[in-house]
Formats: sequence, structure tokens, C-alpha cells
Amino acid sequence: MSDLVKKDPMKFAEQISKSNLVPKQFQGKPADIYLAMSWGDELGLTPIQSLQNIAVINGKPSIYGDTMIALCRRHPEFEDIKETISGEGSKRTAVCEVKRKGQSWYKSQFSMADAAKAGLLNRSGPWQSYPDRMLKMRARGFALRDVFADALGGVITTEEANDYPKEPKPVNTVSEQLDNLSKQAIEGPGATYQVQDGVTVAEKEPVKTDSSMAQEQDIPENEEKSPWEMRKLKGPGIYCEDHKAFAEEFSKAMSNIKNHKKFSKKEKLEFLRNLYKVNEDTLRNVVELDSGLHTSIENEYIQIAGELNGESR
Repeated sequence: MSDLVKKDPMKFAEQISKSNLVPKQFQGKPADIYLAMSWGDELGLTPIQSLQNIAVINGKPSIYGDTMIALCRRHPEFEDIKETISGEGSKRTAVCEVKRKGQSWYKSQFSMADAAKAGLLNRSGPWQSYPDRMLKMRARGFALRDVFADALGGVITTEEANDYPKEPKPVNTVSEQLDNLSKQAIEGPGATYQVQDGVTVAEKEPVKTDSSMAQEQDIPENEEKSPWEMRKLKGPGIYCEDHKAFAEEFSKAMSNIKNHKKFSKKEKLEFLRNLYKVNEDTLRNVVELDSGLHTSIENEYIQIAGELNGESR
């Protein structure tokens, strides 16, 4: 198994993504598995340990508190750690003291009053069922991150990450912009819309314009389109070991759609939209790795979409 991981980690990720033994958050997501293994490798975790100990919360990786302390104990400068819980009611407090060789003891604490101030006590779940455990994880996470930042690379505990509010859905995302462009190209600018079972559909017959009719007529009706040609442009999943290689392949796929000879502009626009949606999870990971590269991908994406929709950019 280790040989396969070293030789072709993406193939390994694809194989185990089909297993029910893989945590649910990774099932059917080879790209996420690959990134988790890569990130875990930087922390000193094996591929399997990475999948069992890394949790993705709100799109960001985190590690369980017990894993965090295990990683710090491996550090050559780790000397000792002390954890206590005392007090009652709002004064109930967890204290974590950590010592690094050659340095003084470092103390961090987290109380029920701190939890109440953060709005954690009214939530159902571990803060109600295991308050002492949650206090302990908070104090531990703060102390270890401050003393062993070089070992943890800024990662937080999963217990803490779960307490953060979910990020609101971004407004006017590239996907939503393209959805709007697709509606204009396919249904025409005179159409109105309503939502049926979560899908936006045309409510009335769209009004055709010279522009939309020209788009429909840019490819002859009798042009043969083979099933294979259709499949190639339906929106392939792109899997690469490197985010830069992924960006290059994604760019090639967009160019292939734009320059294809057998499809109308409205069909190409729909293919482009599918390409984005199929690879949306990987694109989100590119943001974490290289925001500038992701911006370049999206700018190219919007430009091609605008050109296919008859807009100048």
C-alpha cells in the first residue's frame, strides 16, 4: 500500500475514495483525500492517519485535540504538559500548561464564562454533553498552538473549528454568474423564472432576439454530433497531483469548449457551466493553495462565458 501511495498518490486516493471505511467527508472525493494526505504528510502523519485525524470544517482542515498533543509530543523540544480542570459553575476552568525545552512553562486557560461569552453553551451537542472535555480541548489547543507553532503550522483543533459559525453562502459567485448567463443564452432575455423543486425553470416562452437567434444559428442544424463528442464537453472531472497542473488542465478544457466546431454557443455555455460545477470542490481547494491562481482561472472562465454569451470583455 505504501508503494502505491508513493508511486501514484492520486490513483491511491481514487481507489480508497470508493471505500465505506473512509470517513464520510472523504467518500467519493479523491481530490480531497489527496490534499488531506499531502497536508497530513507535512505534519508527519501517514496517509491513513491523515484521513482518520484530519477533519474539514467549513472548507478548512483541522485536527482532533488528541492528535494535536500527539504531534507535539513528537517534537524534539517537547518537555512536558499539565492539564487540570477546577471550579464550579461559570468559574469552572480548564488549564493547560506546556513546557518547551529551554523555555519557561506556558499557561493557557478557558472557562465556562469564556464559553458563555462566545455563545457556546446554548448549542446542542458536546458543549451540553461533555462540557469538561470541550473546556480541556480549548485550553489545550490555545497552549499548544502558541508554544509549538512550528510543529502545527497554524492548524486548529476540530473541536474548536466545529464551534465557529458556518460561513455564509457567497453572493454572486462565478457559478451563479454563469447560471445567469446560461439562462440568457438558452431561454432568451425575455424569459421570467420560477423555482420548482430547487431548479430554476422558465415560466413563460422567452422572447427571441436577433442576437439569440444568431447564436442558435452559428452551427448548422444538420451538423453531426457524435455521443463521444457530447460526452467530452459535458464537464469532466479533472484530477491532478499539483494545483498548478489542475489549473492548466482546467484552462485547456475551457479552451476546448470555446473552440469546438460542432456546437452552438448556448450548448458550449452549458458545457462550460457543467465543467465548473463538476470541479467546484477542487477549485475551492485551489483558493487555499494559491488565491492568485484561482483568481486567474475565474477571470478566464468569466471572459469565455461572456464571449459565448455575445458580450465583449
